Amino acid sequence: MNDYDIGFGKPPKESQFKPGRSGNPKGRQKKIKNITGDLYAVLNEKVLIKDGRGSRKITKLQAYLLQLANKAASGDLKAGKELMRLHQAVDVGHLEEVIKAPKIIVQFV
Repeated sequence: MNDYDIGFGKPPKESQFKPGRSGNPKGRQKKIKNITGDLYAVLNEKVLIKDGRGSRKITKLQAYLLQLANKAASGDLKAGKELMRLHQAVDVGHLEEVIKAPKIIVQFV
């Protein structure tokens, strides 16, 4: 007989997992994502932009806001209206409600 103790937390050697074999071969199930998490992940991805100061990395949300502000400054009335709506929402503290509204359409060129 072998000198290996069998008991609590010590299964017989024959029934232990072989080296390189996992106890859970399929692994953990993937987490089901919701649209809020997806939106957060997409808007926080970094993009490379080139401007007067050279190249720099900013988030997609920052790029969107920068592009919106530039269009508004160049006289685009729709962009100006959207920028003012966002600005007012930030001042009042209702930005989360505004972002959930289906009025914001993000287009990256």
